[in-house]
Amino acid sequence: MNEVQDYDEMFNEFRNRDQALSRTIAVKTLYVDMTGDLIAGIMLGQIMYWYGNDENGRPRTRIKKKGHECIAKQRTDWYDEIRISPRQVDRSIAILRKKRLISTRNYRFNGLRTMHVFLNKKTFLNLANKEIAAFQKNPVLTKGEDRSLQKVKTEVDKSVRPLTEITTEIVSKNTPVTVVHEEKPFVHPLLKSLLNLSKQNTIFAGITENDWRDILKTERKSVNKIADVLNYIDIQVNRGHPLKNVGGYIRDCLENNWDIDFENSDPWYSWGLEHAYA
Repeated sequence: MNEVQDYDEMFNEFRNRDQALSRTIAVKTLYVDMTGDLIAGIMLGQIMYWYGNDENGRPRTRIKKKGHECIAKQRTDWYDEIRISPRQVDRSIAILRKKRLISTRNYRFNGLRTMHVFLNKKTFLNLANKEIAAFQKNPVLTKGEDRSLQKVKTEVDKSVRPLTEITTEIVSKNTPVTVVHEEKPFVHPLLKSLLNLSKQNTIFAGITENDWRDILKTERKSVNKIADVLNYIDIQVNRGHPLKNVGGYIRDCLENNWDIDFENSDPWYSWGLEHAYA
């Protein structure tokens, strides 16, 4: 028996054992389309799994709060089930909240403060039916060719105006000339106030001008939102909840459109234990 045959036999043995022992993560394209995000779609699929029935026909989720079914998950539980990191959990939860597919509340569970996830069944059905109808209308086109181009998040921020615009003007029939029009960089109206805040308030002292410029790129329109986040941090830190990476929290809070809960006794919980606390 040669080496190739040996590896073929070992591979076949592993494949058979893998099929028998390994757990499978289901990725339903419908849920990815509904959320516009692969990881959030996988999380939605896992939430739907828990809202289903087991092999005996009994509901998997047996927790009820105020008459509504919910599931209780620590951030690390999601890794055990679908292999996503705590930071991916936070981002996916934010996406599902923004889509109004879920709501969350913190309650005690097994002696620990735990996030409880409530599925918004009405919103779920509306979005699911909308995606199914769109697919039935254009069943031949793939998501990459059609609908998802407008929905799935990409790394390009189309709202940011380029600092340099290049136009080509034809001066004569045969002579194209490239004319460069340089624009002044966009300056957020809050930048000056935020720089003064870094000088006057020790909580924000570690945030540089470049940090503020980077943060403000995520929120050009809503001045009130930025003010609310800064006010929230100031109040919570003075309540005795120190925050290690203030700039990072502000940026993520704005990017993910997190809700602000001034009554939260553990304000940085949803951001991540590994980098939030001082």
